[in-house]
Amino acid sequence: MQARDFKTVAELREAFPSAFLADGTVDLSRKRGIRTIPRDMTVERHLILDDCPDLIETPDGLKVKGWACISGCHSLEKIGKAEVTGSFQVTACGRLHEISPDLKSGELLIIYCASLSHIPPTVRVERSVSLSFCPELKEVPWDLGKLSEVPSVLWAAHP
Repeated sequence: MQARDFKTVAELREAFPSAFLADGTVDLSRKRGIRTIPRDMTVERHLILDDCPDLIETPDGLKVKGWACISGCHSLEKIGKAEVTGSFQVTACGRLHEISPDLKSGELLIIYCASLSHIPPTVRVERSVSLSFCPELKEVPWDLGKLSEVPSVLWAAHP
């Protein structure tokens, strides 16, 4: 399948009907041909984007009412404006270099994202942040001196 930008959820559902599960989860794991998912997409439960080789960005307006996992998407460069109620995990996305300043999440886990150099200070995380093995990431946006305003942060810098 030729990689393409999906404009509507209906187009995405037509191309990958088995990815839309009865419980509201959208599992696009190992799907080729997805450059972007639709703008303003709402996922009623969980979103799984594992090993999607053509995915280059998640567009603005994504809403996930459960958790979201993006892993092994080696072409991913940008995470757009998103609201994830639960945990948002981004793992092994070596080209990721941009996260929207309008990202909101219950928890944020970013692991093995070699090109990510900063997280905008306006990113909002309710509970906890885990950042590890992101060698270009030099600082976190949260003022650790104001602990009442900061989620729990685990930051493992790569030597």
